[in-house]
Amino acid sequence: LGHSAPTIIESDGVQYGLSFQAKDFAGQLSAPATNYVILDRVGPSVVITTPMAAPNDYYGPARALTQLRGNSSDSPAGVDRVLVQIRNVDDGSFWHVGSSLWVVAASSYAVANATAPWTFAGPAFINNKKYTVSVIGVDTAGNPTATPVDRDLYYDANKPSSTILSPNTPFQPRNFPAVLSGTARDVVNLAAETTGYVARVEVAIQETVSGNYWKGTVGLGGFSAGQTYRVTSSTPGGTPGAVVPWSYPAFGDTIPPWADGVNYTVKSRAIDRSQNVEPLEQSFSFT
Repeated sequence: LGHSAPTIIESDGVQYGLSFQAKDFAGQLSAPATNYVILDRVGPSVVITTPMAAPNDYYGPARALTQLRGNSSDSPAGVDRVLVQIRNVDDGSFWHVGSSLWVVAASSYAVANATAPWTFAGPAFINNKKYTVSVIGVDTAGNPTATPVDRDLYYDANKPSSTILSPNTPFQPRNFPAVLSGTARDVVNLAAETTGYVARVEVAIQETVSGNYWKGTVGLGGFSAGQTYRVTSSTPGGTPGAVVPWSYPAFGDTIPPWADGVNYTVKSRAIDRSQNVEPLEQSFSFT
């Protein structure tokens, strides 16, 4: 009685000894009992590795996110547990592990598996929404991470589409078309959905009769067996659902040396950031 707590000025990691004695009414003291503790006033550091950071933060049926992953560390106490929360940014709901339901305005952190590294089972994502994963750690001294670590992700199930603008007539003059071109877009209902970005557009050029595909240049094989798609030049980004122009050749490829009287088929397909592939490729044939 009458004593105050000691003033602690040492850094974390310093060991303290706490000694106690009991005194009875006859004035006799017990043998001292000493406990040793290590000072730790700072919570763990945590990192999120999956989902990945932008620009690789797009997931969906074609790029599944079945498990969240990360790591944590703490000294001197060590990490006791890692807690994970997943929020649907679009409607304000939170994933509740116990009920496997999204509940609006009811924050819910759940304990991850292990700590270093940690894992957490992915939720039942609602298609075409934006999510925020928040992670905190708690050390064995009871200190939480000072500020939750957040990582945004997009879950996109819509498939993109493309068009072919050139060639656009069934017969072409000698050495034409000199450039193949078209557009692509990722379908999105802006009133109710998030995401909708094209990542790239690919084309396949086939000799219709032989079935051979253009390999990019004569040196790479010219027209030869095996279906081959080549990447076009495009400008992904902009606003969700925006129309993206594309053209070919690109990235060191050359336009095929078109032969007189030979029929060719040009096919295009768009792929979005979540790796959803256009289900029905576009095609146009010409001679």
